[in-house]
Amino acid sequence: MAAVNSPSSVVIAGDAEALDEALAALEAEGVRVRRVAVDYASHTRHVEAIEDALGEAFADIRSQAPLVPFFSTVT
Repeated sequence: MAAVNSPSSVVIAGDAEALDEALAALEAEGVRVRRVAVDYASHTRHVEAIEDALGEAFADIRSQAPLVPFFSTVT
């Protein structure tokens, strides 16, 4: 399990073949599933393949206080 988005929504991630098997088994049990079209499973070791490229791409980004106020009704 890669992420828990809510009590009724989770993300599973892993090798494509294993995901195909898991999705088929879940669908067979009546679970609503949806495959997300992404190149890398960002919550898994699969993202390690692009770690260096991401580091270079984001190297010049500096954190700062937000310029636009953010309000949330979730907290």
